[in-house]
Amino acid sequence: MSFFKKKEMDVTNVIAADDWTDVPHEKRKKRDRYLTDKELVPLLKKSDWLAFKHIAGTLIITACTTTFVLLCPWWMLPIGWFCHGFMLQCYSYCGQHETMHYTAFKTRSYNEICSFICSLLCFEFAAHERIMHKQHHIYPNDPKKDPELSSFWSHIAHIPGFKKVPASHHDYWMEFFDLPSFIKSHTLRLVNCARGIPVDYTGTGWSLEISADSVRVHLQQQALLEIGTYAILLPTLIYFLGLWIMFKIWIIPAIIGVIPITFCRIAEHSDGSNDYNGLTNTRSNETHPFIQYCMWNMNLHADHHLYTSVPFYHLPKLHELLKPHLKCVDRGFIESNWLMYTVWIPAQAVAIAKYTAHTASLAGR
Repeated sequence: MSFFKKKEMDVTNVIAADDWTDVPHEKRKKRDRYLTDKELVPLLKKSDWLAFKHIAGTLIITACTTTFVLLCPWWMLPIGWFCHGFMLQCYSYCGQHETMHYTAFKTRSYNEICSFICSLLCFEFAAHERIMHKQHHIYPNDPKKDPELSSFWSHIAHIPGFKKVPASHHDYWMEFFDLPSFIKSHTLRLVNCARGIPVDYTGTGWSLEISADSVRVHLQQQALLEIGTYAILLPTLIYFLGLWIMFKIWIIPAIIGVIPITFCRIAEHSDGSNDYNGLTNTRSNETHPFIQYCMWNMNLHADHHLYTSVPFYHLPKLHELLKPHLKCVDRGFIESNWLMYTVWIPAQAVAIAKYTAHTASLAGR
């Protein structure tokens, strides 16, 4: 048996461990996974070294933004908080996301440790996100099974013409600037899970089809662990840094960082197909290399959704292979947001209005 044939036999085993999908890999080959095993095998290779190397690079950038925030004049603080907050959110969104998939590091425990640390930076909840996100990968854009839809979009996600965009231009801006709602939902997720009450992204209800009881104990234990960590971490930082410095380099930028990371994330599944075809239901974005580096290559979101077992450092190569087959590829986040604001939101609003009028007319008969 040749070396490569042995590798081909290993592909299914590797994917089975890390692949979050609605059907087995062999069946998806007939639907939307067009790469050959020869092309795929090298991209499945995990590396502790490459993961640590990337973290070291982003830590250097974060050290620079931290220094800028500490030394800049007061009138430049908003700029400093914006840039530094983006880096913090890149850890909590992108870094947590990659390690949550257990693909960033070859050593599984490193993924778990890094995911937990990254989640702390912006008050995320890694254990909760892993459960929500796995369902999102298995059932992308499914109004009843995808928690990204069932949590916030259940009232319109079932309507023909739904594009997974805000319902109006006003709602679009609220995605960026309704920071109190962001703080509230994140706090309630942690607090309610710690009380033994599993919740979805809203922080108040449970909309997933999987049983809440099946994850209750796990979420409660992890929530208590995170709260306990904050109970130690916050007083320690206040003692050594002072209250203002802690707010200046952590709390405030972590909250402001929601704005730039939302600008990058908001269109990940917008205007895609409402089915499980990974070639058409998710968007990739060819942004500036520096932004891509800070985001752990997660701008290549369609590529990631198609092959969740591929580590983030191999996503650029994966994108080269997949780009000819992908329906939704944007040339920068400005283009994505412009299309959302000028085309997708109005089109969805028209579809919802027609559906509402039609439903009302049927009810009136």
